[in-house]
Amino acid sequence: MAADSVKFEGFDRKGISFLKGIEKNNAKAWFEEHRDVYSESLLAPMQRFFSALESVMLGIDPQFLADQRAGKGITRPHRDTRFSKDKSPYKSTIWLTYRRNVKDWQTYPAYYFEIMKDAYRYGVGFFMAERSSMDTLRRIIDADPARIRRINTLVKKYGYTIEGDSYARPLKQLPDELAVWYNRKNVYLMHERRHDAALYSPAILDEVSASFRALAPLYGLLLEAAEGKNRAADAVKIPLRERNTFDF
Repeated sequence: MAADSVKFEGFDRKGISFLKGIEKNNAKAWFEEHRDVYSESLLAPMQRFFSALESVMLGIDPQFLADQRAGKGITRPHRDTRFSKDKSPYKSTIWLTYRRNVKDWQTYPAYYFEIMKDAYRYGVGFFMAERSSMDTLRRIIDADPARIRRINTLVKKYGYTIEGDSYARPLKQLPDELAVWYNRKNVYLMHERRHDAALYSPAILDEVSASFRALAPLYGLLLEAAEGKNRAADAVKIPLRERNTFDF
């Protein structure tokens, strides 16, 4: 189905109930008993949401991976427990990302939208920024602090918080509006709130589309930092099956 023909009416309350249920009953038997609810009331609405966003997102970056399948643009329900102390087999959350189809994509900026059992959140940033990317970001801030100040205006306007691990000791003494970016090991924006009427209506699509489009200058800045001066602007695409072990 073409992205511009997708009709998104909002998320399904039954799907949210599924997330609450799988958290309390995290077992294969329960999941299989409720698989139809997962497929029809949770995954399918997220896929429609993903597709409805496609034209906006490809307008921001034509190299985004536009694949709505579970395990591709949308997280699969099964957890990767190989490297986790938590061995529960299923996720009690569902999320999508618009990111580039590149090796180690987590080191590039990406947009995300996630629904938990009692809240939802969305934003843009790095999942795992490389030190070299953050160093490049710091050089950009040093050279053009006004660029960050303009982005801070967008952050405030659209209700985001700036998140990510910070250094115990500041790398440099700067005004708070710059330091909140400069002294981090990783950085991303997050807008989070409890489930509300917007989530169950087409309003959430309009809201997220407008917000993601407005944040394009930040995405461009982070992409510039990720690519750096000595990295090719066009990342080499790799087959989907060769991605690393990030639990998607």
